[in-house]
Amino acid sequence: MHDWNARYEAGTTPWDHGGPDPLLVEAVTSGRFPPGRTVEVGCGTGANARFLRARGHEVVGLDLAPTAIARARHDDPDGT
Repeated sequence: MHDWNARYEAGTTPWDHGGPDPLLVEAVTSGRFPPGRTVEVGCGTGANARFLRARGHEVVGLDLAPTAIARARHDDPDGT
């Protein structure tokens, strides 16, 4: 099993681009993914969740890495 938390603590998270996934952005902005309830499993630092919430989605983010969740909460204190 991967130690995801250690990866976040060490800053070795090449999948974390500091913003929402471009494919998600395209799906949302094109209207193919309209606002609704969304659960993001493996939300990491919450970039996708913040993007979705800003566009009217009700989002719950889940992640196994406490360090990632702490960063997500820091970046969006009102998020879930």
